[in-house]
Amino acid sequence: MSSSADALRQSLVEIDDEIERWHAHLNLLQAKRTSILTSLDAVVYPVLTLPVEVTTEIFQHFTRSVAIGGSYTGKGPFILASVCRAWRAIALAIPMLWSNIYIQEADTLSREDSDNGLCSLLELCLSRAGQHLLSVDATYIAPESSLLPLLLNHSPRWEDFYYEISWPNPLPLDGLALPNLSTLWLTGPPNSFVEPFPERITAFSRAPALRKLQLCDIPFPNIEIPWAQLSSLILAGYPTQQCAEMLRQTSHLLELYLQYSFGDWNMPEDHVFVPSMTKLAVTGGSLASLAALAFLVVPGLKHLEVGITGSHPQEYELLSEFVLGSGCALESLSVRDVYMSAPGEAVLDLPGLLRRVPSVKKLCIDNMSWEALEQLLGAMKILPGLNVLLPNLEDFEISTHAPRVPYPDVADILQERRVGRRASDGEETSANEELYEAEFGGDVAQLHRFRLKISSTERWKDEENKQTLLRMAAEGRDIKLDTLKICEGQ
Repeated sequence: MSSSADALRQSLVEIDDEIERWHAHLNLLQAKRTSILTSLDAVVYPVLTLPVEVTTEIFQHFTRSVAIGGSYTGKGPFILASVCRAWRAIALAIPMLWSNIYIQEADTLSREDSDNGLCSLLELCLSRAGQHLLSVDATYIAPESSLLPLLLNHSPRWEDFYYEISWPNPLPLDGLALPNLSTLWLTGPPNSFVEPFPERITAFSRAPALRKLQLCDIPFPNIEIPWAQLSSLILAGYPTQQCAEMLRQTSHLLELYLQYSFGDWNMPEDHVFVPSMTKLAVTGGSLASLAALAFLVVPGLKHLEVGITGSHPQEYELLSEFVLGSGCALESLSVRDVYMSAPGEAVLDLPGLLRRVPSVKKLCIDNMSWEALEQLLGAMKILPGLNVLLPNLEDFEISTHAPRVPYPDVADILQERRVGRRASDGEETSANEELYEAEFGGDVAQLHRFRLKISSTERWKDEENKQTLLRMAAEGRDIKLDTLKICEGQ
């Protein structure tokens, strides 16, 4: 019995000794850990040494909006605020990061659970945005959602607002307080022009700072807007009669975008005179989208963009009549889908339109066939005794999907246009330039920029002509490769 007790006591002593050794080793590890932590605290990460102003700029580029609902919830500024204490302090100190709000309610949650969580998230963003003006995209918000009343309470802070009208209309009939609203995007329910609206939309009637408006599927008689103060207007899918009615109210309009408008039997009887407008863009899927040009008179127009899907011979005739009727001096012109007509069809007369706009300094053509390009380049040749096409052209851009491109013709046009001069320049001229002016009149602008975009699937089909052009440049012809940019289309 005594020997057994002695053995147990010895085992206990050995265990205590081993515990002491482990305690000593643990203390050593703790000391090493403390030393490493001290060293880490002394490490300065390069990204944290940036000035706060620089970090702020980086954050603003990274965060375009803060999402409420949908798969992007909790991302954007929430991620930045979760990296470290320094970044969190910066993110919370930038109200702009939290002021661009995009709401997309999740369909996977119950309405009550979704609203409760999203309302808390929205309140957090509104709080962190401070007094910064808000940009709110509520296009996909449900009309019965509790998020909408929360947003309406902050309407005095709206700077940009995007919303889809639905019925019953949850917006107040007596108008919202919108002292800072400058951009408004509204779309209505389908069949708006067939089924009458049950009530007039008056929520946006008091918006003294409103300058830019986009409307889609909301009939003109059914909405009250301070039209006279608008400077930019986008109309999508409107009949020409309603386009005319709205434009008669916009006395200070600078920019107009007509998207897929269409002609109807109730064409305006009188022309709509908009002297303040400087830019007009018309896009659509058929020639009917140009019907609005038949009643518009825009004498101050400087920039015209036309994007009609497909190639229509009458398109350029309508544009020519519009330009002549307006008496405007265009500075830039952009057109899309330029093809040569098939045998037996009407001639596609783009050069005829260009002869009507000699003031144009910038010409952009998107999706041009090689036949149409060849015709245009031929019309642009400078010949003695003939009026020069686009004599003021300085910037020329073409996007083509052509199977072959006449590079030598491009080179010839460039050579002529690069030495072109205006007779009123008043600068000293070289002997070659004096001979050029004597022959051609010296009234042709110098082409500063030419850009030819070629489809990547077609770029190898005309390698011989491309090499010819590069050889011309290498031989010292007046073709500067920093001016002539032959690049692949996207």
